[in-house]
Amino acid sequence: ERSSREIENTLSDPDENVQTLTDFQYELFDALKSSTSVSVSAPTSAGKSFILRLDLIRRLRTNAPACVVYLVPTRA
Repeated sequence: ERSSREIENTLSDPDENVQTLTDFQYELFDALKSSTSVSVSAPTSAGKSFILRLDLIRRLRTNAPACVVYLVPTRA
């Protein structure tokens, strides 16, 4: 079961870089790919920034105009 889940959650880019994602990361990446806006909240180290970077790279490689807004809450 674990091996099949890893295969389902594996991405490869045009440079043949392979990334195996957690279920949360894969669902977030898929949501970013298929939606115009996404709101996400998850614990530290869930991989939110990592997935946002992957999505930004994906969008910039399409050569289509892209607008990215990345809000990061800070502690007072």
